Amino acid sequence: MKKCQICLRPSSFRRVDYLKSPAIPDEKLGVFRDAHVEICDLCNTGLVSDNVSSADLADFYKNLYLGHDASSRSIRDRLSNPISIYSRSANQFISFFRSIDIQNKRVAEVGPNVVGWSKICKILQAQSYAYFDALRSKEIEKSGGEYLGFLDFKSLSAIESESYDMLILSHSLEHMLPKNVVEYVAQFRRILAPEGILFVEIPLELSFHDLRLIPPHTLYFTEEGLRSFLESNGFEICDYAISKRRHVGEVARTATSPVFSRLLKLASRYLFAMFPRQFALHAIFEAAKGYPQPKFDYIRLIVKKATSV
Repeated sequence: MKKCQICLRPSSFRRVDYLKSPAIPDEKLGVFRDAHVEICDLCNTGLVSDNVSSADLADFYKNLYLGHDASSRSIRDRLSNPISIYSRSANQFISFFRSIDIQNKRVAEVGPNVVGWSKICKILQAQSYAYFDALRSKEIEKSGGEYLGFLDFKSLSAIESESYDMLILSHSLEHMLPKNVVEYVAQFRRILAPEGILFVEIPLELSFHDLRLIPPHTLYFTEEGLRSFLESNGFEICDYAISKRRHVGEVARTATSPVFSRLLKLASRYLFAMFPRQFALHAIFEAAKGYPQPKFDYIRLIVKKATSV
């Protein structure tokens, strides 16, 4: 038995291998090539194996999402994920933020993905908007966003306590190393003002019976596990919801056209070389081969900084 890095209790673990589709060449897997996932028997959280280091993971994400040319970021991200980039914020707004007043609030976001909440914060007259990311975003800075650097303990420690009223983690938590995430959450709590709001959204990839985990995620929470983790680290649950999403594989599976099916197969083999987000093509490859595809539901939580831990 060893200590779980999430629930901090001695536990046994069961091993699950990542799904490594032939659509992705071995060199593209990077740090995940020899990695696997260990699921804690107590909190049921999936954790990437210990052979993935913080430095290697940081380099991997910078290359995966951004490549080496920061100036092409917006174009490449739009091409590789044209719908969810802009629909995600709108969907979150409809679900939650229409009931939250961010006027004159200081907002920060982790990994905003081209635009994030920067434009909505400007429209709703937030006092300020700042963001952590691998590289600067010209679109965010056009909206007055402040770049805080790549998220690490050095950049977080440079921020004064209680500097922000709201912190947004939309599809960011599942990219953190298990050995770091408890300390990251402690730092997030530190930089939030009293009763400051933390918004978290992650995919629930452990919610289906046929466990097929795809890189590049490093943490896999259940609904109960995420709620318990945040509550045990100084936050109170204010609201939450499960967002249903139709998986790309389901779209592919329902296609009856032989031409479309052939295009899917071609996409699974060649498109990964064109777009930085090649891991999304696992689903296309699996669907083209006729394998069953799961739906990834999302959990969205609004939690408030508790007065005491």
